[in-house]
Amino acid sequence: MDSGKRLGTALQHGERVIMIAVTASGGGCANIGLASVDASGERQWLLGSVSDDPYDFRTAVVVDRDGPLAYVATELRSAGTDEMADRGYVVTEGERARGVNEAGVALTWAFVNERREGARDSGLTSGAFSRHVLSRCGSVADVLAFIDEAERDFSGAWLFADATGAFAQVEVGRAGYCVVQNRSPEKGAFAVNVNCYQSEAMRSYEQSSGSLDDLQAPNRARRDAAVSCVASLADATIDALAAALANHEGREVPGAGGSWVFPSQGFSICNHGHFSSGGNGGPAFGTVSAEIVDPVTRTLWYCYGWPCGELSTAPDQPFQDRSWGRFLPFALDRLPAGDMTTLTGDLTTAGAAMVDLDRAVEVGLANTTAAVRADG
Repeated sequence: MDSGKRLGTALQHGERVIMIAVTASGGGCANIGLASVDASGERQWLLGSVSDDPYDFRTAVVVDRDGPLAYVATELRSAGTDEMADRGYVVTEGERARGVNEAGVALTWAFVNERREGARDSGLTSGAFSRHVLSRCGSVADVLAFIDEAERDFSGAWLFADATGAFAQVEVGRAGYCVVQNRSPEKGAFAVNVNCYQSEAMRSYEQSSGSLDDLQAPNRARRDAAVSCVASLADATIDALAAALANHEGREVPGAGGSWVFPSQGFSICNHGHFSSGGNGGPAFGTVSAEIVDPVTRTLWYCYGWPCGELSTAPDQPFQDRSWGRFLPFALDRLPAGDMTTLTGDLTTAGAAMVDLDRAVEVGLANTTAAVRADG
């Protein structure tokens, strides 16, 4: 290993660990990792996320069985007329950013606005990296070994967990990476990611815009709200994690301004961002879906739109009137290959046949018609 590639090892923060980084389907997301207990009484990690993007870029649930390991994941695509690359977005069409494979390896991630001076501009994209992890890695240890050897052309903060209870929060850039924490799911353990590096080893690579000190960006507000939601939980449940992802603390703050890379982004975990000045001629930026990943049961719990289930309040929030307001379980072991949902929030024929609507996790304002429609 090139000693210059590794910028740090696990950073200990005492008995309770607050892990803060960046996340999402390639946008301004927030991620939460929570220690839990599975149905057999064994301790495990659950990963939760809100996928924040321009409202006309949408996630769909897909099952891929083409590689060595099958997996269920979200895939980000354009629901409008412009391809993502045409808009200069931070990730490319087809990004798979939350998911779990048949070995029980789960991941979420979020974009970090990294300085490019002196950094490589070739190597794996974030999409290629996540597809490799999901299709080929059988443990968190495998993931860490791959990060160490891979040439990377992306920057972000990641959460990884596996079915054995292993967990790692890793900040990954072009020139280096840092394992912020690598631990077992002790009672009360949790992790929070927002759109900035947190480790001392990685901060020098970050743009100043969006740091925790930049109050025109939402990172500090969202981090603090997430910590408040989960710090008192002795053990996570899927219901509690779903409620945290729908939290509205900070929603009244006007959308992000200044030089922040995602203008109009909201300051709450459940991001209701819009252009408060009246718009800029295009869709605003907010939460387009929310996800909970269970590595033990190999299930992706998915909610289209805002997890709170509210309707849109501004014309620059397209498709949000279709928000589900509830999480549906997509269990890999029983799913065929292909799309399970559409970009407009319907279940595909395959998804409608396989998902168990009776197990839906409601989050208050559930849209009772959403996720019952099928496209076929």
